Amino acid sequence: MLIVRFSPGRILKEGEFQQIREFLFARDPHPRVVLNLDHCQYFSDTTLAGFIVLYKKLTEARGRLKICCLRPPMSDVFKLARLDQLFDIYDDEKSALASF
Repeated sequence: MLIVRFSPGRILKEGEFQQIREFLFARDPHPRVVLNLDHCQYFSDTTLAGFIVLYKKLTEARGRLKICCLRPPMSDVFKLARLDQLFDIYDDEKSALASF
């Protein structure tokens, strides 16, 4: 199991998501991942698309992805885009880890 935490204020680009995917799959063919978004204050469309691609790649590989610490207004963005129906979202890291 791996926890990924993001630096405050960073918006990830596709190349960075590609690096994250390569890192995860190099460690485990069926990665179990928690994305801790506690420090994320905003997302670009590219960031949201990166989360979706990461989810799809993990699901195809029989891995699992959980998201935690999603703050408002980012939680509102997930709800408006109906991503809260796609992702397993938890209030805190401990709950996300326990869900595995």
